Amino acid sequence: MDGGLRVGATLDRRWVLRRVVARSDHATVYEATHAFLDRVASIVVGRPEDREKVLEEATARDRTYHPGILGVLDVCDTRDGLPYLAGAPFTGRSLDGLLMARGALPPEEAVLIALSLAEALIHVHALGMAHAALSPGSILVDGARVVILDLGIFPTPLSSLSGPLACVPYTAPERLTSGAPASRQTDVYTVAAILAEMLSGEPPEEWPPNEGSFPPALAAVVERGLDDAERRHPSMEAFAEAVRTATTDSLPPSEPPARLRRKSPRVAYVSAIRVRLGGDATLDGRTENICEGGLLVLGVGNVEVGASVLVRLALPASGRIVSEPATVRWVRGGEGQAKAFGVSFDDPAARTLDEIQRYVALVGGDEA
Repeated sequence: MDGGLRVGATLDRRWVLRRVVARSDHATVYEATHAFLDRVASIVVGRPEDREKVLEEATARDRTYHPGILGVLDVCDTRDGLPYLAGAPFTGRSLDGLLMARGALPPEEAVLIALSLAEALIHVHALGMAHAALSPGSILVDGARVVILDLGIFPTPLSSLSGPLACVPYTAPERLTSGAPASRQTDVYTVAAILAEMLSGEPPEEWPPNEGSFPPALAAVVERGLDDAERRHPSMEAFAEAVRTATTDSLPPSEPPARLRRKSPRVAYVSAIRVRLGGDATLDGRTENICEGGLLVLGVGNVEVGASVLVRLALPASGRIVSEPATVRWVRGGEGQAKAFGVSFDDPAARTLDEIQRYVALVGGDEA
């Protein structure tokens, strides 16, 4: 699909591919450095048949120029005819990864993310556009900062699903049943659906939950956002204002999950990973964060607590590929299948440990 591009290759004589971040059926995402400038970028390489969509996506994102939407640095074709889009580097972790690892988020955190999304989309709407395929997999969360990775014309494959299936649970029913185009009101539905999942920890089709630690007034705002188009909030501004009104002085304080209080500081790090589970069984997924003691893995498979595994990943500072033995410490999932799990390194090589420590020190903080 990506024309045999390999990590270490120089794309179009200027972008040096450092590591694979994610893959899907229609695109591969790399982290890259510029061959001549001190610049890091996220590179989305598509198929020749998607050239027009890649160009349209780049044009739309360039028009927006908003801190809540990942910026565009370059768009071009390789000599082999592969279209690619160079965007600002990824910082933080994907919202779908956050939800898979933690389930429901504290209400105040969920509201801040939803309002940040709303502000970015208000800007998009003012330019006469709407998002075509927003989902938690196309949203990065970096502390208090939220960034939409694309505008859905050519989606960035960072979701646990690839292609159009990733956004179906968050798509307004009128788009699914009658093929209505993306609009301001369909975006209201999408943000309401994402807020519903953040509050309940369950897919939006399971709303309303049996119980929840959030204000009833906020639940009512979500329910209206998920209603039929004629009863939905008329604009993203109206939805955001309703969320603010429902939560002013009414959100309960919350404590972070106990497992987030770690011995070693952990930082966001999104990268492709392969986990050997035993014998010939492997699981391909991605990391969400990393520390000197271990990392978080997103990937669907048969994984058990206490299992010995071998993780193969690109180190964050150099992109060097290493394989390290590890032990599974916790698993989150359903129906006998893991969706997210944490591993601790058994005895990492000194060079591996040193590079991770330097990266954590450089990025700083402690990632949830």
